[in-house]
Amino acid sequence: MRFESFGSRVEAAFSSWTEAKVFLEESVAVSTESLHVVAGILIQLLAAGLLRKPVSSASPWLVVLAIASVNEFMDLWIEQWPRPAMQFGEGVNDLLVTMLLPTVLLITARKMPRIYRPSPRAADTENSAEAAGPV
Repeated sequence: MRFESFGSRVEAAFSSWTEAKVFLEESVAVSTESLHVVAGILIQLLAAGLLRKPVSSASPWLVVLAIASVNEFMDLWIEQWPRPAMQFGEGVNDLLVTMLLPTVLLITARKMPRIYRPSPRAADTENSAEAAGPV
């Protein structure tokens, strides 16, 4: 009996999550793929801030991967498509789209960190403007 109660609670939670996603998708004027892109970056930045880790750390990226994977698992659990291959393909597409920019951010932050820092010239200009005082 307890397992059935737990299973029905999990299914209700999955269903509520799916309904919330549908509401969000229908209430904004962008495609669902665009929402995946935006969500991936926002989750990575939020995770970096909450974990107090730089985006060059794998931890924020792994948080995005975990959340995106759970999201796709819930989609597979709740939604029943006529052709499973189409549903699995869409799930893989969603996961790839969600992880694309967080992966780019992770790799560039590790391999090319200078692109995320102001150039010495820009810093000098900013410092000289501050030293000159208010305009």
